[in-house]
Amino acid sequence: MKNSKVIRTKFGMSQIEMAICLQIPRSQLAMYENGKRDLPTHALVKLAEMELFLLNYNAQPNKSLPLESEQLQKAIEIFEKHQKKLEFQQLILQKKLDNLQTNYKYNMQLLEFFTEKEEKNPGANPLEKSWIAMMKTTALRNIEANGLHHQAKIKLELQMNIPQDRTDFINNLRISITNS
Repeated sequence: MKNSKVIRTKFGMSQIEMAICLQIPRSQLAMYENGKRDLPTHALVKLAEMELFLLNYNAQPNKSLPLESEQLQKAIEIFEKHQKKLEFQQLILQKKLDNLQTNYKYNMQLLEFFTEKEEKNPGANPLEKSWIAMMKTTALRNIEANGLHHQAKIKLELQMNIPQDRTDFINNLRISITNS
C-alpha cells in the first residue's frame, strides 16, 4: 500500500482533510505518515479504497466528466464574449486609423495650398500674410496630431489583434467537448 501522503497529494487534500476523511485525529495521521504509528483498521480500509480508486482512475482511458464538459462550454462562452469585445475594439481602431489618415491627407493638402499661395503672392498685404501663416501653423499642428507615427502605432495594434488565432482556439475547445 502506498503511503497516505502520496494518496493525499494525488487527491489534493491537506492532512486535516485526510484525517477527517479517515475519521482519525490529525496527529495520528501525521505519526502514520512518519512511520511511527499504525492506523486503525477502519482507516486502513478507507485508505485502501482511495488507493484502489486512484489505480482504476489512472488505468482508464481519459474520460471526461460532465463537469469538464460544462466548464469547457463556459470557457467557450467566455472566449466568445472576449472575442466579440476584441472585434469591437478592432473596429474602433480601424475607424480611428481611417480618421487619422483622412485628416492627415486633408491637412497636407491645406499646407501645400497655403505654401503655394504664399509663394505666388509675395506682395500680399500684411493681413493676408498673417492669415496664411496662421493657416499654415494650424495645418502643421494638425499634421503632427494625425501624423504617420500615430498611424503606425494604430496599424501595429491592429496587426497584433489577429482574430484567426482566437477563432482556432475556440474551435479546438469545441472539438475537445465533442470528443469527450
